[in-house]
Parts: sequence; structure tokens; C-alpha cells
Amino acid sequence: MPPSFNDVRAILNTAQIMSLSKDSGIELVTFDGDVTLYDDGKSLTPDNPVIPRLLSLLKRGIRIGIVTAAGYTEASKYYQRLHGLLDAVHQAKDLGDLRNNLIVMGGESNFLFKYDDDVPDRLVWVSRREWVLEEMKSWTEDAITGKLCQILAVLEINTEICIFPQNSSTQPNVPSKNASKP
Repeated sequence: MPPSFNDVRAILNTAQIMSLSKDSGIELVTFDGDVTLYDDGKSLTPDNPVIPRLLSLLKRGIRIGIVTAAGYTEASKYYQRLHGLLDAVHQAKDLGDLRNNLIVMGGESNFLFKYDDDVPDRLVWVSRREWVLEEMKSWTEDAITGKLCQILAVLEINTEICIFPQNSSTQPNVPSKNASKP
């Protein structure tokens, strides 16, 4: 049986965290919310054991991005989902300006919020004009779709190479299929 989407996500998240144990020079770590930081449809509560680890990353100067498909346009909705982390960052006075290294990218990369200690929901909207790269402004839907198809093809080839090496005498004959969100 080929690995599921959640299996691949868990492997990539584990690899990302393991690389932080070395002095790797990593400047940004991103996480999905649902299923990665908290159970699907739930929220990041104050008792979640991942919060001290995220605070530790911030203290090391590593930027944290929470990237989610949740398409909320109001900071209050993200606060409801992430209140445990956002309140912990607020209370961690030893973070100083490093707390500003926390962002939330929502709506499948359509909405950006950054941490702000001075507002009740701890997040403020960042205008798309402020964060979209100049070259991205001219991208069309067709060009984006084409690039994503190329990326999926490369991922499929690399996954097959990693999971089913050519020189493996025990290579399973397992059909696989790419899946993507609609």
C-alpha cells in the first residue's frame, strides 16, 4: 500500500524537526494546523505539548509559519484555533522582538497574518501587496496550474525512487496515485 498523505506529512514534519537538532542554519519552519499541530477540526490549546517546542524555536530566532487551508479573513477565527500558542507567545516576555517571527498563512496561501502583541486576537492582517513577490504579481491561473503539475510530477518520480529503489530486490509491486486537494 502506498503511503497516505498524512504518512508523507508526518515524515516530512519529522525530517524538518530532526534537522533542527543540528546547527543547520534554518531560518523558517512551517507547520500545517489540522492534523499536524492539533487534531482535525480542533484547536491548539494551552496544554498542547508542542507549544514549548515552538517557543524554543522562536527563542532561537527561527521564524515559524503556520500554513493552513482554513480561509478565515478575520484574525479572531485564527485566534480561536491557535489561542494556546498565541497566548503563550504573548506571555513569554523573554521573546522580545522574536515574537514577531510568528506568522499565519491561511486560505491556502491567500491570507497572511502576523503576530502583534498589541491587539486582542494577537494577529493582524498583512495586505497582499506587502508580501507577494514582484514576479508573482504577473502569474496567471494557467501558469500556476502548469507549475503545480510539474512539481507533482517531480514529487511522484522522487517518491518512487525513495520508496522503491531501482536496485532493490524486494521492490514491491504497489500501484500508486497522486492525490491533491481540489
